[in-house]
Amino acid sequence: DSQKPASSDHADRVLFERYVTRLTALARSRLSPALRRRLDPEDLVMSAFRSFFVGVRAGKWDRDGDLWSLLAMITLRKAARQARRHRAAQRSIHRESPAPDDWIVADRDGPSAEEALVLTEQIESLIAATTGLDREILLLQLRGEDAESIAKSLEVSSRTVRRSLQRIRELVSADRTHRQLARSAADARSETLAEVLIGREPTRTLNDLTLHEMVGQGAVSKVFRATDHVTGQPVAVKFLRKSSWTDMRAVRACLHELDVLSRLKHPNLGAAIGWGQTSTGAIFLVMEWIDGENLSTWLSDRRSFDDVIRVGREVAAGLAAAHAAGITHCDLKPQNILQDRTGRIRVIDFGLAHWPEAEDSPLGGSAGYLAPEQISPAFGTITERTDVYGLGALLYALLTGEPPWGTDYSNSLTGLLSNEPVTPLPKSIDDSLRQAVLTALSKNPADRWPNVGAMFSNVRIP
Repeated sequence: DSQKPASSDHADRVLFERYVTRLTALARSRLSPALRRRLDPEDLVMSAFRSFFVGVRAGKWDRDGDLWSLLAMITLRKAARQARRHRAAQRSIHRESPAPDDWIVADRDGPSAEEALVLTEQIESLIAATTGLDREILLLQLRGEDAESIAKSLEVSSRTVRRSLQRIRELVSADRTHRQLARSAADARSETLAEVLIGREPTRTLNDLTLHEMVGQGAVSKVFRATDHVTGQPVAVKFLRKSSWTDMRAVRACLHELDVLSRLKHPNLGAAIGWGQTSTGAIFLVMEWIDGENLSTWLSDRRSFDDVIRVGREVAAGLAAAHAAGITHCDLKPQNILQDRTGRIRVIDFGLAHWPEAEDSPLGGSAGYLAPEQISPAFGTITERTDVYGLGALLYALLTGEPPWGTDYSNSLTGLLSNEPVTPLPKSIDDSLRQAVLTALSKNPADRWPNVGAMFSNVRIP
C-alpha cells in the first residue's frame, strides 16, 4: 500500500519523517545524558537539515549521493562540535541531574517503532497547530532555511522570525507535557481497554517490527511499511492516531477489521497477520504488505474501458468471497483498491465492514461512494446489494474522474437522497458496461443487480 506525494509540502513531510527519527536517535546516542540536558538532539537534526539544503543550493553536495550517509555525517559533526563547545566553555554539565527516562535512547541504528510513531504524530500535530505566518516559518525551517533567509523570503524582520520559532518551541514543549499526562492516564484507561480486549491475546509486539515509512493515512489511522522479524517478511502496520487511542469505538473498529480479514482468504483480498498494543495503549494491526499503488491516480489519469472492466471483475471476485462469508465491505473507493506489481487487483480496508452477527459493526463510508441505506435504514438494510452500489460508484469514478454525486459531503448526500437520477455516463462507453454501472447505482436496492457477479453477466469480456 503506497502512494506518491501529491504536493511539495507533502513531499517535504515524507522526507522529514523518513530521516528525522533515525537522525534524532543517532544524535542522542552520541551525547551523554548530561549533555542531552543542554543540547536538544532534535535541534541538532534541524540544524543538520538546514546545512544540507544550504549546501545543496551552493552545489556542495552530490545530488545523486547517499542521502542518509550525508545527513548522518552532518548530524554527527554538529553533535561533536556542540559537545566540544560546551566542554570548552567549562559548563558544569556533569553536575546536572540525569535526563528523564523517556529521553534516553539506546545506541542503535534507528528508533523503536513506538518512538517513530510518536514522533510522526508530533510532527503532524505541530504543523496542524500552527497557522498563518507561524506555519509558513515552520515549513521553511523544515526545508532547511535559517532565520535570516526565512525573514528575507517572507519579507519580515529577523525578530519576527525568532519570536515565531519561540512560539513553535513552546508548542513542542506543550506537546511533550501532554504526552507525559497521557502516559500517566494509561492505567485509568486500562480497565476500559481490558473490557474491549477480553478474550484476545496480542500476536506481535513493537519489538517484533521495524517501521520504515508512512505510506498512507486516514481520519483515525496511519499505515506504515514495516518488516516483521517473526517471519522476516514486509508487512503493513496500521496504527490508530493518537487522538483515537482512548476512543473505544475506534479501537473496536480496528479489531473489527482484524476479525473480518481473519475470516477471509482470497487472492483479490488483503490478509491479516496479527495485532498488538503499544505501552501507551495504542492498538495496531499487522497486515499483508501489498507492493503496489491504489487506484486514486486513475481518477486523473484514466485508463481504458478494458482496464476498468478488469478492475471491476477482480473486485467483484474478492467481494463475492466476502459475501459468501456473510461480510459486506461498505467502503469501496479507489483508495481502498490496490493494484500490485503483478497487476492483480486487491480489495483492502475492511474497517467499516458489516456482518449480521457482529455485535458492534461500525456504520459509515466515504462521501460519493455511500449507498442510500448506509445513510438511513428507511432505504433498507445493509446487504451485498450495498456493495453492488459501492462497486458501481467505484467504476463510475474510474470512468468519469469522480463518483456519481461528487466528493463534497453535503452535495453528495443531497444528490443521493433526492429523486434526481445520476448523470448518465458518456455514450462513448460500451453499452453493456454503461448499463451494468447505472443499474448498480439504482437508489432502490431492489432495482440493483442481486449480487456483484450478476453485475458483469452481460458485460463484454475485454
